[in-house]
Amino acid sequence: MNLLVSDAVQKPELFHWNGTIDRALLRNWLREENLNVPDDLADFWAETGGGDFFESETILGPFGDQRLGDDVKSATASYRERGLSPRLMLFHVGVTRTAIEQSTLRYVSLNERYEPAESFASFNEWYYSIRQPFAETYGLTKLAVVR
Repeated sequence: MNLLVSDAVQKPELFHWNGTIDRALLRNWLREENLNVPDDLADFWAETGGGDFFESETILGPFGDQRLGDDVKSATASYRERGLSPRLMLFHVGVTRTAIEQSTLRYVSLNERYEPAESFASFNEWYYSIRQPFAETYGLTKLAVVR
């Protein structure tokens, strides 16, 4: 079960998604852009299209609004100009930034120099790591440690 989607069902006012994406369209876009993503991120994108949550966090979408910097392609390009490695694809911005390491498909949080700081094996493990500071503030159900 996707913890982020579960939280969105519990507290829908905190989550604003871009809308579903047809899986064939998503696969074609990934192939055309020569990008690799873990299956759980692809599933999340297909279900939500990415979007905003907790007032400060954005999961960039394949077809997010480029004018707002909410799309994967332009946001990743912008961060590459600031030092993000070509082996990383940015997918989350907010209080922290998170990318997908293209060769390992690991989720990696980035430090202030846009270098990998911490690594996560799954979307749920990554989300759990950023969810903790917000859980009490927003009255989200307490969860056991996810690994």
